[in-house]
Amino acid sequence: MKRHWRFFRKLGTEAQVAGYLYTVAAVYGSCGQYNKAGEYFDEALAICRKLGKDAEFAAYLNNVGSVYDSWAQHEKAIKSYEKALAI
Repeated sequence: MKRHWRFFRKLGTEAQVAGYLYTVAAVYGSCGQYNKAGEYFDEALAICRKLGKDAEFAAYLNNVGSVYDSWAQHEKAIKSYEKALAI
């Protein structure tokens, strides 16, 4: 899997890579692999933050909050929603 991301990083923009990472996180989450999903969410968020893409960063935070909520991880969901709202 790691080799795949090196390939995407060479061909795509960092913003595209963030989108790919977010999608992979959602897939891991739907499979019940929440820790792995969290790692990918964090990486996607870090890229958006680094790029200064506040609108995308806030949207990702909101979506991450929704995902955490659906996983019954309500404390994490609230934190994500609050961060998105602040932006």
